[in-house]
Amino acid sequence: MSCLIQVVRKPDLIVIQLVGEAFCLQSIQEMRICVEGLMDSDETRPIAICTDGLSLVGSSCLSGIIETAFEIRKHKIPAFIAEARPDVLDVFNIASLHSILPIYDTLEDGMEAVSKN
Repeated sequence: MSCLIQVVRKPDLIVIQLVGEAFCLQSIQEMRICVEGLMDSDETRPIAICTDGLSLVGSSCLSGIIETAFEIRKHKIPAFIAEARPDVLDVFNIASLHSILPIYDTLEDGMEAVSKN
């Protein structure tokens, strides 16, 4: 099973939901298209990459999230990662992903931090 990427638009937040067992090259392309679509729409709401549905995180997944983070940053839109499972969070910590995107336990924690900035 590959990774499913869903965009959920909330009043104050856009959530990019990642769900699946494997994040492959096709998933990276789908995420790229998804983010390009958001950036083309002149979106200004904060963007959360919600990873609670990911089972496995490898180099492809990290690459896709990092590429997404840089694309969002170019447009000066606040972004963060939320709801990572403990095993996924371990991989993010080892990769120092927090140096690129802040990581929060919940969407609410991320929104609270974004609203303070």
